[in-house]
Amino acid sequence: STSAAMASRNGASSQTSFDNAHAVLPMFWHANSARLARDEAAIAFIRVESATDSTAKAQTVLEKSCGELALIRASAAEDIASRRGWCSKASAAKDQAVLDRSWFDNSPIRATA
Repeated sequence: STSAAMASRNGASSQTSFDNAHAVLPMFWHANSARLARDEAAIAFIRVESATDSTAKAQTVLEKSCGELALIRASAAEDIASRRGWCSKASAAKDQAVLDRSWFDNSPIRATA
């Protein structure tokens, strides 16, 4: 009977605390929900703004590096083309001289001269 009374008191006490907590929780939640909504909106704005800034910076860096690389490649291509032209001209002249010399050495004109 004493234990029944204690259980009854404990049950009533815990039920009252539970009801009290559920009555108090919505009050705090309502007060905090407006603040949380403002905070979440501010955080979302900062994230979007930061992402936009990061994207713009990345785009600028990419465009700059691509432009610089294009100039470097164009310059290198011009250098290579000019070297090829010089080499092929020098090689053609050398080949022609060798051909002329060997032709002249074996030519019937030389034999009569």
